[in-house]
Amino acid sequence: MASARLTLAANLEALRVHYNVSGRAFAGGQYMNVPVETGRRALKALKAIDLDTLDAIAHGLHLEPWQLLIPGLDPKNLPTYVPSSVRTSIDELLARVTSAKTAP
Repeated sequence: MASARLTLAANLEALRVHYNVSGRAFAGGQYMNVPVETGRRALKALKAIDLDTLDAIAHGLHLEPWQLLIPGLDPKNLPTYVPSSVRTSIDELLARVTSAKTAP
């Protein structure tokens, strides 16, 4: 299992490539909303960051902090959260639609 620090660094690199910017520009305030040196350390997995820094980086990128910790983040298909109550409703609706299609 990869460490959270390495997962974060890999995901930040994927986002950097997606935005097509240099590491220095990406690590700065325009994207990550943290000092350049802090962003660089996170991007290179040089040092663990605290939760407040993770929060600042995520919000600078218009993401939620947990999204940056999902292994294999795809910037074109970001992970989303669906509450279990909504998921249950969707599953029930799909079951009704499926049974209606198969009914004679």
